[in-house]
Amino acid sequence: MSAASPFGESGRTGSPAAASVWRRRGPVLALVWILSAWYAGTFVDGGWIPHDEGTLAQSAERVLQGELPHRDYDEGYTGGLTRLHAVAFRLFGTRLLTLRFVLFASFLAFVPVIFAIAMRFAAPWVAGMVTALAVAWSVPNYFASLPSWYTLFLAALGVLALLRHVETGRSSGLVVAGLCAGLSLLVKVVGIYDIAAVLIFLAYRETALASAHSDWRPAVAPGFLWLKGAGAIGLVAALVVTLEGWRSPMNLVYFVLPGAVVAGLVVWSEGRHGRGSFGVRCHALFRLWAPFALGVAAPVVVFVVPYVAVGAVPDLLNGVFRQPMRQIAMARVALPPVTSLLAAVPYALLLMVPAALRGRSERRWAAALAAGLFAALLLSSSPETYRLIWSSARSLNVVAVIAGGVLLVRSESLEDRTRQGIFLLMAVTALMSLVQFPFSAPIYFCYVAPLAGVTLAAIALADGRAPRLLHLCVLVFYVLFGVVRMNPSYVFALGRYAKPYVAQTPLGLPRGGLRVPAADARVYRAVVAAVEQKAGGGGMWAGPDCPEVYFLSGRRNPTREFFDFLGGPPEPPAAFVERLERGGVRAVVINRSPDFSPPLSPELSALLIA
Repeated sequence: MSAASPFGESGRTGSPAAASVWRRRGPVLALVWILSAWYAGTFVDGGWIPHDEGTLAQSAERVLQGELPHRDYDEGYTGGLTRLHAVAFRLFGTRLLTLRFVLFASFLAFVPVIFAIAMRFAAPWVAGMVTALAVAWSVPNYFASLPSWYTLFLAALGVLALLRHVETGRSSGLVVAGLCAGLSLLVKVVGIYDIAAVLIFLAYRETALASAHSDWRPAVAPGFLWLKGAGAIGLVAALVVTLEGWRSPMNLVYFVLPGAVVAGLVVWSEGRHGRGSFGVRCHALFRLWAPFALGVAAPVVVFVVPYVAVGAVPDLLNGVFRQPMRQIAMARVALPPVTSLLAAVPYALLLMVPAALRGRSERRWAAALAAGLFAALLLSSSPETYRLIWSSARSLNVVAVIAGGVLLVRSESLEDRTRQGIFLLMAVTALMSLVQFPFSAPIYFCYVAPLAGVTLAAIALADGRAPRLLHLCVLVFYVLFGVVRMNPSYVFALGRYAKPYVAQTPLGLPRGGLRVPAADARVYRAVVAAVEQKAGGGGMWAGPDCPEVYFLSGRRNPTREFFDFLGGPPEPPAAFVERLERGGVRAVVINRSPDFSPPLSPELSALLIA
């Protein structure tokens, strides 16, 4: 593999070397796909967070019953995934396990996408290892059919489509990438970050295409440089504004700096390589953006049609863009202190100053590193070592973008398609990392970790001076850490310590199908039995924040809300109880320890119990 152009070797199907690479990839892909399916399959029905499962399932059931998200109830996301879940309920049965099957099928499609991306930069067996990293750091850590997994899957598929566009020049790749970004937006509003990342990449690609036209070289367009500079400033300003109220040093470094790096690279590349008159350049950029925008618009228009038909577009806009602001105000988790970034410094140095470790001593360095990492893996059963390793990994999305920027500025010898591929991965990693804001619980890093891993692999392999044995040691280490320490635990312990999660007791309810901790199984069986006994043919109310009770008991939610804090101002207790009675509510389930909303007031609890 050419150190200067790994992308070119795997992307050009006409050369004998490339043909050999693609012939070898089939068995490796098959092996990786089968192992990934088997491994992830062991997590499909195990574990849960009750309110997450309840929100997903109850939303899908309400759509199945003819309700329209945002108009008839407070949908927590955009609503596209809810429609897919509703179709799955209709086809495969209304139970929690059905949602897991949707995620599993999507994951199985995600695995070859990651492999295909990695193959643009790596030999097949290395691409297989990168894919294993993506598997270990993704759905096995929390196998719930949440929207953020699908935004990851769609972002990866969009990256692959754009890499094909770079290889072939065909607009179909742009349209497919647009479809992926549009669908991502329909799954969750954070899909807008994917759209922004692609627009930034296409601005970078336009400069590369312009510089390739020798007849344009005499005509430099300062106005176009100013235009891209204004766009870069606008992006950074938007990121800073997004963090309003949360502009800690860590948030600025973690969420703003990567975006500033990719924006700065667009301006740097334009100033160094941009050629052509202003009008010609604008037309060229439009020809890149237009097919992508068409792809984005197509699914969005289809999704909006039912809202237009019933005059519910204001409800949709309020639910998608305004309602999340209330969630942000109530449900926030901060990132760790900025000092946690120091854990990633050793690998950052390995990426950015690689030449000193090449040569005859590379194997000795690799042997020493492998021994040290193996010792760290053994010691990672202790919380302190575990958190140090986790911090080093969680910072790698920032490291990947900065190291990629250094490589692109420093290495003029890189083939143009390789440069574009690396920049694309950097842009998507930088912007999709915002999925972690403002709820920066450790699991949210897993929604972007596979993208960061592929980006790092591409950077390491593209740099001909890189000590690849050392990078391979690091790659294997993080795969093993995921499999040995992260995956056997659960989302509650993720990022803090390794603690085996025992969820082997069948939930034992017709609408379940999951294996959960024994205590959870006992509680929910008892709750559902009590609801059946007390409600009979009447209604029930459950709260705060326990949508799973409605779904598991097969009872209709008499309110719009799944989480009570998202409702309007609280009613006076007597008026609320009177409203429930008028609605035929005969059973009440009180959650004494809600995760987000405040507990019920003593007065309201007393009235409900009475």
